Amino acid sequence: WIAMFAGYGGTSNLAYETLKMVLKDPALYVPLFRKDPQAFMLESARLHPPVAGMNPVAYRKPTEMKLATGRNFQAREGSIAMLLSSGANHDPAIFTDPKKFQPGRKNAERLLSWNNEWGAFSSCTSVAGCEAAPRGCPGTFLSMKLATGAMEFFLTDMERPQARASEL
Repeated sequence: WIAMFAGYGGTSNLAYETLKMVLKDPALYVPLFRKDPQAFMLESARLHPPVAGMNPVAYRKPTEMKLATGRNFQAREGSIAMLLSSGANHDPAIFTDPKKFQPGRKNAERLLSWNNEWGAFSSCTSVAGCEAAPRGCPGTFLSMKLATGAMEFFLTDMERPQARASEL
């Protein structure tokens, strides 16, 4: 199940969205990927999370929150909601200019694209999680390797000189 979800579901969307972005401006994005593939893919995962992080919440007491839109939200005691933790990837308090694609950005390890912050989960010795990242996504590292490998495959082919029609 883990291999199927991590290798197909959200990971294929991450690879697809990343390739789509690269194809819009290869002269800009290919050198960025070649410079640091992991930083490039982490930034892409911040903008195109392979796991949306849908987390159910039941409020035990009235709670007021300020949303990223600037609006206030009032949850009543007993209210149930679904939170998308990956929305935190666009928090300007954590990521300066959050809509900008910037591999190697400050706080890159704080992205929430696999249910935990990348940096915290990377410190765990098991994909089951640890105290620093208690809600692990067992496919996190497989997902990142597969998406990075897919990009490497497509970019290598893209960079290869193509045969002219007269040579075929």
